[in-house]
Amino acid sequence: MDKLQHIDQLLKRASQEPANALVSDSDWIVIEKKLRHRKNRIYAMWFFLALVSVSVGLGLLLHNSQPTNPTAITDSPINKEKDVQNEEITSLEQINKEIQGPDEYQSDLQVQNVTTVDVPSFNTNTIQQPLEQYINRENSISDINPVRKLDGNSLCKVGLPIILTDKEINRSLLKELSLISLLNKVYKNQEVKGRTNGYWEVGFAFTPSLSSKIVSENNSLSGLINKNYYDFVGDNEKVAFSNNYGINLQYHNSTKFYISSGIFVAQRTELIDYQYTITEGPIYNSDKTKIDSYFDRLPSDHEQITYKGSNSYHFIEIPLNIGFKTPISRNFESRTQVGLSYLGLLDASGKKGDYSTLELNNVQDLNLETQNIATSIKSGLYYNTLRFAIGIEPIFGLNLNSLSDKTTSPIKVKPYNYGINISTNFKLIKK
Repeated sequence: MDKLQHIDQLLKRASQEPANALVSDSDWIVIEKKLRHRKNRIYAMWFFLALVSVSVGLGLLLHNSQPTNPTAITDSPINKEKDVQNEEITSLEQINKEIQGPDEYQSDLQVQNVTTVDVPSFNTNTIQQPLEQYINRENSISDINPVRKLDGNSLCKVGLPIILTDKEINRSLLKELSLISLLNKVYKNQEVKGRTNGYWEVGFAFTPSLSSKIVSENNSLSGLINKNYYDFVGDNEKVAFSNNYGINLQYHNSTKFYISSGIFVAQRTELIDYQYTITEGPIYNSDKTKIDSYFDRLPSDHEQITYKGSNSYHFIEIPLNIGFKTPISRNFESRTQVGLSYLGLLDASGKKGDYSTLELNNVQDLNLETQNIATSIKSGLYYNTLRFAIGIEPIFGLNLNSLSDKTTSPIKVKPYNYGINISTNFKLIKK
């Protein structure tokens, strides 16, 4: 009751005073803003309702305008499968046109329930290792008469017509056909280009090897050989380490044969271990072409020979070899070379026992052939890239003529060596 009486008093008071007496101007401004905000919210609500109504109406209109035939719905799985098949059929037509050419392609493929597609047979000679690796892969076409099952209903043979139903045309087969066609073209282009263009290889070669010699007698002068020569001298000359090094040059044409040359420094060596005493001297015949007998030296004239070291012979070598290469894989091939070499003697060092007197002589003072001919053969494995080749080849080389002068020496010496040739070549290919 007190609250009601208070309200009555307020109303009576308000009726006796002017309308604006109890409310200030600032209060009226706040009230006006509140009323305007409320009015804007009402407008926004009506605009939203109108937009929803229009959207619903348009949706119903579009829904009623669509065809009722369910087979025309483009988003159905059936139509998606047909679209994929149509794209694949178009790709098959393009492959056949590209491979057979415009003159051989007579009619377009027509696929209804059963489609016939001709798969061309490829020249296996031009499709080389990358294609062979692809063909030998599991679930792919095999070597000569490949057979591939398609959904267990039909067989696909390369070079024969293939009967493909709609379900059997798939993207994996198209990828295989496209890849085979592409590789066939690539290797045909490489083969044609290889017929017209050769290339050079130039690089450094190093051959660590062991050196020895073949010793034989010169029949016309064999009588000058001391009876103790082989026991004291010949049997104490052993195999020694040697090496060759130089610039290697090769020319490769479109065939598997190539020519190899270059310029090298070749070394031939022998280990010496002499330990003997000269107690006899030779007695020659009148024309000094034969030792008739020996005389005993006085004990004071005995000569002790003790020498341990190595004899070394250096040559300038210019080879001319014919090579043959056989591809093994994409980056590896075997190479075999055989040919002749010119050997020009540069210098010789060491000491050697004389064939008649057994005394030590300087190798430089011996009558050695300065012009020599040698033969060699080497065969090994090369690793190839587009611009680089490195090879490891076992090698054997032999002098064809005697290093000692056959007109004055009763001993014929033909040095030989065997080792591993390491060659690093850069390919000079015209672009």
